[in-house]
Amino acid sequence: MMDKPYTQHFRFPVIVVLFFVIAFLPAACGKAQPSTKSPYTIGILNESEALLVTFEGFKEGMAKLGYVEGEEVVYIYNGVMGVDSETIDQEIENLMAQDVDLLFAMGTAPAVRARPIVEETGMPVIFTPVINPVAEGIVDSLSRPGVNMSGIQTGTSLPKTIEWLLAVAPATNVYIPYHPDDAVTVTSISTLRGSEAGLGVDIIADEVDTPQEVVAALENLPEDTVVLFVPFPTLEPGLDDYAATALKHHIAIGTYHPVYMRNGILVNLSIDPYAIGLQAAQMVDQVIRGVAPADLPVETADSFLTFNQVTAKAIGLEIPNDILRLADTVIY
Repeated sequence: MMDKPYTQHFRFPVIVVLFFVIAFLPAACGKAQPSTKSPYTIGILNESEALLVTFEGFKEGMAKLGYVEGEEVVYIYNGVMGVDSETIDQEIENLMAQDVDLLFAMGTAPAVRARPIVEETGMPVIFTPVINPVAEGIVDSLSRPGVNMSGIQTGTSLPKTIEWLLAVAPATNVYIPYHPDDAVTVTSISTLRGSEAGLGVDIIADEVDTPQEVVAALENLPEDTVVLFVPFPTLEPGLDDYAATALKHHIAIGTYHPVYMRNGILVNLSIDPYAIGLQAAQMVDQVIRGVAPADLPVETADSFLTFNQVTAKAIGLEIPNDILRLADTVIY
């Protein structure tokens, strides 16, 4: 005759397993839980008028992810700050006092100034666009940021921008105006050091203080010289004047920022500022859902090539069709 203890034999292990599952389920799932605070408050730091389109892309991206502004999410934005360190620090302090949950830093300068705050408080930060966040000391590495901040880099494709410019406007000199307070510009130029021989040109990096000085320099450029505009927040107010001067003197200008593209600018190779706003929203969504920025590898934005045929004709250049076919966008 068979004994009955079989059901009793398995009862204890089942009860023990259930106990541990129930006991540890909250702990196991805790990091993946969305923020319980509603609305989630995001403080915005912006160094440049040219990045307003990035902010629009960011808000659109958040909306597509289901975050209704004023209900699930609130943005505190007090306008363009520029690149002055004290001004940025004051704005960070102001946003922190308003109990924000995350800082969204647009541009190199605010991302640099945000790092000490992150180290002191643990405040999460997502940044974009930054050319080289490791070189700027914003993160320790691209794969493991090391602090509670991550974001989107644009990479260092400036030599390629110059290659495209020279492909349609051959020259022996590349003139780059910059303001010393614009960290993003200084970093951009530093990435070109050592590449002059490979490009077959001399890089003329010219420190200027005002847009008027840029115009004066363009009017007196040496022969056989093209111009490259890298992101320069302090000098942006003169963009229309630079373009008009270029048209007047038949100067070929390339840019590394799509917002700078206008009549008078010949070629642009850079990121899409609206798209990186959408991309940043995806990263912020992960943070809201419980992922620490320190666990998010820095992402790299895609670059797009644009030629301006209107400008080319105005300054007497003809861009070959085989080159035009390689562009993402051609302006006619």
